[in-house]
Amino acid sequence: MNKQILAIGILCVTAVVLLVTAVKPAPGQFAIRDQNFQLITVPGQQGSSTVYVIDNRVGKMAIFSPDPRNPRNYQAVAVQSMGDLFTAGR
Repeated sequence: MNKQILAIGILCVTAVVLLVTAVKPAPGQFAIRDQNFQLITVPGQQGSSTVYVIDNRVGKMAIFSPDPRNPRNYQAVAVQSMGDLFTAGR
């Protein structure tokens, strides 16, 4: 009987933790969507944010991250066609 109560207790605690993490949004994520562009920020290293820019008209995506020497300036890390992103492994 004690093992069953312990198992039920562990399952209840796990359920509460999963519920809290599912309901609470991730810190620092922000998205803006327009007909032609999407901007998405994702928490990066050392408290800065990485910015993803998607151009829906042209079908390209660019990734910008802070310059290590001057965190106020962002530099392009990668710019690639959306089609190339999904066919790279083929």
